[in-house]
Amino acid sequence: MPIIKRCFSNGGALSRHGFIEEKSVANSLLKKLAQISTQVVQDIVDDSDQEVGGITTTTILARALVNESNQFISKGADPKEIRVGIMAAVEMVIKQLNAMARPINRPEQLLRVAITSAQGDRAIGGLIYQTINTIGLDGQICIRNANTIDVELRFCDAIKFRQSYISPSFINTPSRSLVEFDSALLFICRNTLTRAESIVRAMELAELKRMPLLIIAKDIVDEALNHLILQRINANAKVAAVKAPCLGRWGLTDIAMASGGAVFPKNNEPEPEPATINIYNLGQVGYVTITKEDTLLIQGYGDEKAIVDRIDAIEKEIRWSSSQSQKKILEERMALLDTRVAVFLVGGSSEGDKEKKKALIANAVRITNAAVEGGLVPGGGTALIRCMEHLESLIVENKDQSLGVDTVRRALRMPCWTIAQNAGLDGDEVVYIVETAPMYEDFGYDVVSGKYGSMSMKGIMDPTKVVCTAITNAAGMASLLITDHEYMISNK
Repeated sequence: MPIIKRCFSNGGALSRHGFIEEKSVANSLLKKLAQISTQVVQDIVDDSDQEVGGITTTTILARALVNESNQFISKGADPKEIRVGIMAAVEMVIKQLNAMARPINRPEQLLRVAITSAQGDRAIGGLIYQTINTIGLDGQICIRNANTIDVELRFCDAIKFRQSYISPSFINTPSRSLVEFDSALLFICRNTLTRAESIVRAMELAELKRMPLLIIAKDIVDEALNHLILQRINANAKVAAVKAPCLGRWGLTDIAMASGGAVFPKNNEPEPEPATINIYNLGQVGYVTITKEDTLLIQGYGDEKAIVDRIDAIEKEIRWSSSQSQKKILEERMALLDTRVAVFLVGGSSEGDKEKKKALIANAVRITNAAVEGGLVPGGGTALIRCMEHLESLIVENKDQSLGVDTVRRALRMPCWTIAQNAGLDGDEVVYIVETAPMYEDFGYDVVSGKYGSMSMKGIMDPTKVVCTAITNAAGMASLLITDHEYMISNK
């Protein structure tokens, strides 16, 4: 879908593929779109960006839907009925986009999509292609800073379990709501920690080694949790805490073995005694990433042979176990120990350069995955224009719903129109030529070459999932705004 770079008046680069969008442009459009409901709109834009990208397309479509709807509403049309028509039309568009989609079934197609998703960066696109081939679509990726200029890719063993940070106070990457540590120590406890003295010794050792500390325990409450949060907020301590995975009595033992640490307390005490904690029985991992759902521990310092032996032993238990509940726990333990992760080590000429590359990689991976999952449709706004004719046969219940369908039909022109306008062309003329072309389904306009032709032959294709998500979220955004009483009053 279209990319709009900040070149409305002074020129600049324009991507013909439009997979990666500038969020600042979307935000500037949001201000024009709505003043009262901006937060609602922003939430939908963020959801679109986090899922598969396409935030600029989402905003362009939403703006068109709202503007068209307002014209009808100002003449007395019922906004609720228009909304029904919009949703019915979008459902039809999604159906047609999926019917139009072409699968990615050749390696060279996947490589081309990966490179395009990376804004034409062949090096990064090649690494993304390698990542998908190695760990698959469901594989986990980790993006970290490196003291180099280039981007390096490593595949590492990891431990992954479904527990998040106990408190959002531990978040140190607020832009993505993550806890991220490099080279961290692990303090693993089988019981609930309540006393500050139970964790102080581990924190002192981590500070002495100048390393972050992750505490994994049955739970952390009362004085212990308060102490951790205060140290994090007031002393900027590199600490975090998560609850232990629900994997029976062996789950923490597996983590300890994989990280080269021990499980506390060693005896039957309710909480660890400070004297029993030393640097040698704390676990260690190369990277920690904690999201709202999962904890990922990468490159544990445990004995590799012991880990392999443990995995083999679990496999045998699975084969011999007659209990389905026990098998499920064993399979989860296996997944915990037998995870492979792609680690992108991102270098650059400055911190800003690194952050830009990290954002590019994260977006490109999401979009490439979306392309593999749902296939590709003609890019440059062509696919949406091809859906317009199918709306003519859509039957709705009343005139106002029909106006909603017409609103969607008109909005579908806007991505192609916007690309043309930003390239200094007559958007209406380009849309008319593409819309009325009798040649073939993927006929469109390439703003880079300045020629019309087959978008698939030119390699200008969009992931179906990105386009579907954009129109779906745009319709949701527009529906909220046109049925928002305050917004409608402010726009009369």
